[in-house]
Amino acid sequence: MRQDYFVDNNGVAIHFVVLHQPTTNNTQIPWIMIPGMGNSANEIIEDLRDSFPVYQIHINLRGRGKSDSPDTGYTLNDQVSDIDAVVNKLGLQQFYLYGHSVGSSIALRYAHLHPQKVAALAMGDYAP
Repeated sequence: MRQDYFVDNNGVAIHFVVLHQPTTNNTQIPWIMIPGMGNSANEIIEDLRDSFPVYQIHINLRGRGKSDSPDTGYTLNDQVSDIDAVVNKLGLQQFYLYGHSVGSSIALRYAHLHPQKVAALAMGDYAP
């Protein structure tokens, strides 16, 4: 089941999608998915919705998908703060983090700043 949400990150509306959310008291650790620069969460969702039936949170960082596109505020730290806004809204203590393409560098920075929250980091389509 797909559920769409928004969180306010200092005046920027960040859209995120939750798939396969567990019901009551399930301790399943979610996967947070960060798309690349030219992609939206919907593109990753299409690939993973049915083939990866685990608790997933897909974040459209600022300037992507249904999230706001402010004139400024696209630094690495601004985009990391978008992830943090979603994590805080959901009250997540631990999760797996996946970054696709340029989303990998954003996920890597988040993991560096919050190692206690990131149970594992995966990156795809990212140059070494």
